[in-house]
Amino acid sequence: MRRPSSGPVDRVGVDRAGVDRVGVDRAGVDRVSADWASAGRGGADRGSVTVEAAVALASLVVVVAACLGGIGCMIGQVRCADAAREAARLAGRGDEAGATGAVAALAPDGADLTLGGSDDLVTATVTVGAVGGLLPGITLRATATAAREPGGVTDPGG
Repeated sequence: MRRPSSGPVDRVGVDRAGVDRVGVDRAGVDRVSADWASAGRGGADRGSVTVEAAVALASLVVVVAACLGGIGCMIGQVRCADAAREAARLAGRGDEAGATGAVAALAPDGADLTLGGSDDLVTATVTVGAVGGLLPGITLRATATAAREPGGVTDPGG
C-alpha cells in the first residue's frame, strides 16, 4: 500500500522537493532534523557532545584516582597493623631494637614507632602518612599490645 505524496512525483517514491514518502531526502538526512538545525534551534548545541565527553572523562579520572588512593590507604593500614603487632611482640620479649627493625621492614616508608605500656603489657603504635604522604591530613595508625615476658632479652647483641 502506497502513501500519498506531498506533491507530484518525478521519480518512483520521491517528490519534486527531494523528499520520499517517509520524510527522508535523497542524501538520507531526516528533513525534520535538518530543518530544526537550520532554524537555529539546534545550532546552539553544536559541540556540546565534546564538552560532555570531556567532563565525563575528567570525572572518570577523579573516581579512578580516589579508588586508587583508597586502596593505597587500605594496604598501608594492613602493613601498619602487621608492623605494630610484630613490634609489640618483640618489645614484650625485651627486644626494642628488633621492634624498630620490624617496623622498618614491615610498615610503609616513613613510619614512626612509639612504645609504651605498663609493668606487664607493652603497647606498640605505628603511625605514617597515607600513601607516602600524598594525601595530606590523613594519617594511618595501628596499635598492638602484647604481654611482657619475664626475663626477656635485655641485650640482643650479647
